[in-house]
Amino acid sequence: MFENLTDKFNESMFILKFTGFGVKELILSMYSDLRALMKNPHFKLIHVRRHLLDNTKVEMQLVTPANSWMMRRKLEMMDYYCVSHFWGDPSEWETWTDHGILGEDGQTPVSVRIRPDKKQKLLGLLAEKGGFWWVDIFCAQQATPLEIMGKIYGLSRRTYCLLDCEPRSIKTLVDAEFSETMKKKFADAQEALIDGYLAQVDGHEDDETVDWEDVVEDTVGWWYREDKTSGSGDDEAETAATAAAAAAAVTTVSDVLGALCSLFRSEWFTRVWTLQEVVLPTQVSFLAESGDCYEALDRDTDMVDIVHVCHAIVREANLKLTAVNKRAKMTADKLYLMLRIQGSMQEDLFITYAMQKDSLVDSFPRLIRTLALERRRCLDPRDYVYGVAGVLCIDVPKLEDPCEVWNAFLDALHERSPRITLPRNVDLQEATCLSEVFGHFDLDELKELDKLGDD
Repeated sequence: MFENLTDKFNESMFILKFTGFGVKELILSMYSDLRALMKNPHFKLIHVRRHLLDNTKVEMQLVTPANSWMMRRKLEMMDYYCVSHFWGDPSEWETWTDHGILGEDGQTPVSVRIRPDKKQKLLGLLAEKGGFWWVDIFCAQQATPLEIMGKIYGLSRRTYCLLDCEPRSIKTLVDAEFSETMKKKFADAQEALIDGYLAQVDGHEDDETVDWEDVVEDTVGWWYREDKTSGSGDDEAETAATAAAAAAAVTTVSDVLGALCSLFRSEWFTRVWTLQEVVLPTQVSFLAESGDCYEALDRDTDMVDIVHVCHAIVREANLKLTAVNKRAKMTADKLYLMLRIQGSMQEDLFITYAMQKDSLVDSFPRLIRTLALERRRCLDPRDYVYGVAGVLCIDVPKLEDPCEVWNAFLDALHERSPRITLPRNVDLQEATCLSEVFGHFDLDELKELDKLGDD
C-alpha cells in the first residue's frame, strides 16, 4: 500500500510547492483516507481469487471490508481497481445473474441490470487481473453515501474505462503509439488529407455524405497525380514509389483518424458521472467495452499524445479551411472532432493536472471555469451537482428537489471558497449539459481569482 501511495506522489513532486505538505504527510493523509473508507459499511468490493483446487477457475464474491479485519489487511496489501462504463438507455438493459459473482452470503448470485455488450469484457477483466474491484452496478446501493464516491475512485490503484466504441479502434491507436514517426506521418499527410477532403466536399450539398474512405481514395489519387505530372518518363518507377509511400502514409493516418472518430463518438465521453471517474484516479486505462482485445490506452501518456497531435491538425486545418468557406470549416470541425476533443479529454486532462498541481481550494475557480466548457449531460438534473461534487470534494446531501440540491451545493462551496460569487438563479431542470449550469458563474471573476491563486 505504501509503495502504491509513494508512486502516486513521485509522479507529481511539484505538488509540494503548492500545498506546503511533504510526501510523508501526503502519503499518511491518503492512507488515513483509505483506512476510513475501508471501515465504511457502505464500501463494498468484488473479491476475485483463483480456485484453490483448479487454477483455471476464479471465485468472485461481494465483500464488505468493514466487516472483516482480515479482509482490510489483505486489501491494504493488494489495493483495489475500479471500472467505469456507460450505462446507456434503461430500455437496453437486461437482468444478469449468470456472471458468477456471489453475494455476501457466498451462495446467491447478485442480480444486476446491464447492457449486454459489455458483459464479456467486464468478466474477462476481473478474471485476468484478480484482486479487489469496485463496479458500481454490483457495489453501489441506494444507501451508498454520495460523499464517498470521489474517494472510491481517487484512492483506487487504477480505473479501467470501458468505452462504447469499435473494438478495433483502441488497438489501432495502441499500435500507432504516436511516436515521432507517427507524428511525422501526420505532418506529411496533413496537406494531402485536407486537399483530398476539399475535393470530396466540393459539389456535396450534405456534409454527412463525406466519409474517410472517400477522402483517402481521392487523396491518394490526388497525390499520385501530382507526382506523375511533376516527373518524367525516365523516373516513372521513382515517382510510383513516391506515390506508393504517400498513399501508405495517408492510409496509416486515415486509419488512426478513423479510430479517433470511433473513440470520441463513444457515449461514455458525454456523461456527467464519467467525468470524476476519469479525472480522480491516479491511473486510468481506456478499453473497448466489447470484443476480445484487452489492450488499453493510458490517460497520462497515450491520451495526452493523441490530444496534442489532433489539436495541432485541427488548428492547421482550420487555418486553411477558413479561407475556403464557412461550410467547409464547420465540416472539418466535425471531421476532426475538434469540439469533442476540446470538450472532453482536454478539459478532463486539465482538471486532472489542476488537482495535482494546486491546493484544491485555490483550484476551485479554475475547475469551475473548466466545468463551464463541458458539454457532458445527464438524465437526472440533480446529477449536474452530484456527478461533479467528487471532483470538487464537496459533500452535498441527498435531496429530491433539484433547486434544493443546487442551493445546498452553493452553500457548501461558499464555506470552502467564500470569494466566489454564487449564482442562485439556476434551474437544473432546464439545463441540457454541464456548461449550461456552471456557465452561470461569473467567469471573468473566476479568471481573476485564478490569477490571484497563482500569485
